[in-house]
Amino acid sequence: APGALARLEGLFASHAEDMERLGVVIGILLSTVGTNGFVLEPVFYWPGPQTLYYKRVLEPSYLAKLTTFEQSPDAEALVARIRTELIDAFSELGAVHLQVGKTYPYRAGRDPNTWRLLEAVKDAVDPRRLVNPKSLGLD
Repeated sequence: APGALARLEGLFASHAEDMERLGVVIGILLSTVGTNGFVLEPVFYWPGPQTLYYKRVLEPSYLAKLTTFEQSPDAEALVARIRTELIDAFSELGAVHLQVGKTYPYRAGRDPNTWRLLEAVKDAVDPRRLVNPKSLGLD
């Protein structure tokens, strides 16, 4: 855990100037998992517009109190670049991703036969790809 945290802190430090300039802030969730594992989860924050997610989950009265920001393509690109570097670092460290979704390269770690089975299941239960689109790399 200390080595993984140090690796991530070094990665973030290498982007500190751009993060400061673009208002990107990173928080880190640390937790143990039983006696033989730990969670190390970076969380990114940056100024941007309120998305549909905000409008769906927040009460309108609370949403009205929040500051609205313009789109920030430079901040979004920086976060995407840092996430890619994080994925590479976690892979090199032998980490396991607990929230497999749209960012993590799930397919890269699958055997071709397993991948075909997963695609067949997706085709059977969600042929129009309406449920969680593009997750797990299933386009």
